[in-house]
Amino acid sequence: MAHGWADYPKARQVFCEEAGGYWSAANGSGIKNRACRAAFKASGTYQFVQKNEFAAMVPDYNNMAAVKRAVPNGLICSGGDNGKRGMSLPSAHWQRTKMRAGETFTLRYRGTAPHTPSFWQVYITKPGFNAATSTIRWQDLELIASHGNIQPRQDGNGQYFFFDVTLPKGRKGNATLVTRWQRNDPAGEGFYNCSDIRFSGSAGAGGGGTGGVVTPTPLPTPVPVPKPVPLPSYPDGEQNGNHGNAATLSIFGLQDEYRLNRDGHVTIAATVKTRRDYKVEMVLKDRQQRVMDRDSDKVKKGRTALAVLASKPGQYTLTFTATPLKTKEAPTVQTRTVWVRGTSGQKPTLPVVKPTPLPSYPSHDGRYDYAYPTGIGNYVAGETVVLGRDGQTYQCRPFPEGGWCNINSATHYEPGYGSSWQDAWIKL
Repeated sequence: MAHGWADYPKARQVFCEEAGGYWSAANGSGIKNRACRAAFKASGTYQFVQKNEFAAMVPDYNNMAAVKRAVPNGLICSGGDNGKRGMSLPSAHWQRTKMRAGETFTLRYRGTAPHTPSFWQVYITKPGFNAATSTIRWQDLELIASHGNIQPRQDGNGQYFFFDVTLPKGRKGNATLVTRWQRNDPAGEGFYNCSDIRFSGSAGAGGGGTGGVVTPTPLPTPVPVPKPVPLPSYPDGEQNGNHGNAATLSIFGLQDEYRLNRDGHVTIAATVKTRRDYKVEMVLKDRQQRVMDRDSDKVKKGRTALAVLASKPGQYTLTFTATPLKTKEAPTVQTRTVWVRGTSGQKPTLPVVKPTPLPSYPSHDGRYDYAYPTGIGNYVAGETVVLGRDGQTYQCRPFPEGGWCNINSATHYEPGYGSSWQDAWIKL
């Protein structure tokens, strides 16, 4: 499942992804911004197509020492991921949003798969820090805002979190904000985004403080956001779908093979470009054509990043469907095949696995559709009801959270027992 990013002030990786140019030349010469180009040379395209998952797993997430070990100095703007290290490089060319010292603004955070409960922290670099010559360390930061659980709100084509942040008074020059979005779950998944800002004066007296937990209020007057750089033109040869209109749907960023990480899963991400207004869906199916995960977004003549989660080795099919939003034309479909390797790096031989004998359940008399885990891969978000081994019934959550129902990992998603079962299921 995809997760999210800082939309205002905009995060580094979002500026770079929106500007594009990273598919046009292997040496990065197609990337206009020098900071983004240096990031590309350091760690490639992964950090751009994965703009929504600058994340680290910290089970002991209330212990800042544990957080700092997982997200070490020099990789804070990369979410602790060395594969995204380019976003943490020093540069005088990171794109900045103009703000006023002492002002209270509404931070806007896109949630492509919003996670609650969770909490928020916003840090700012201390006076004297120079992003042109130094990477950010924890000792360079001071906490300026903390908020508890906030519910997302629909705004336009997506869901967003909104909360108030008051900038320190008397600041001048440049600074960087670090937003931490931390899930309250056993895995301790937390997201880290860096947004570079420039102080252009001071707010009037009475800038105010931030209170405690903020309940989102109606949207403030929109704050001007830098206009995105026009999308680059891609040759048709860069998208290799098995069928579908190449002029309608272009797909970038997929690899032929992926490897499970030490947590036992891997995110498969792609950037999708359309020439008109479409709802685009990405569906991951295993070799038996069972749906394992899905992600979707509405795109208006542009691009979006989609991502799905694989949790075991094997061969998978990715299906991309673009459905017109304004016409009755038939959807355009493209498919890709990818392999997921185990942590050993060896391609799986796909042995036939004998199913674990299921416990005996009484006749369901129409109360449920399956006795979990029977039927995994066929569960329908917002509809399917299963019987758990505790004798209780559970309904798959509505889309997009319902995508977790089909993840074949009892440790995490078995109804009533998995460490994250409430992300996928509603107990009836």
